[in-house]
Amino acid sequence: MNNHKKKQPKDRVILITGASSGVGTACAHYFSEKHYRVYGTSRQAKFETAELSDEPFPSGFKMIPMDVCDQESVEMIGNWFLKSRVVLSPF
Repeated sequence: MNNHKKKQPKDRVILITGASSGVGTACAHYFSEKHYRVYGTSRQAKFETAELSDEPFPSGFKMIPMDVCDQESVEMIGNWFLKSRVVLSPF
């Protein structure tokens, strides 16, 4: 018997790179409409130091700055998630 409780969408956290336009934006909206907590990344996003939420974001998803081609940028966001104790959900 499997004792693992299946996570509900609001308990799942998703990180979508390139969420400022195109397919990334569409994916971010899709998952946020399904009540997932979605963090989207973009090179142009402004970093918000607000607390991380345990519920879906009222505006749909939260944008955070990250350039996937910049190792320092990726490490900064990785450390931000670690310090905040947010666990990203694998798909």
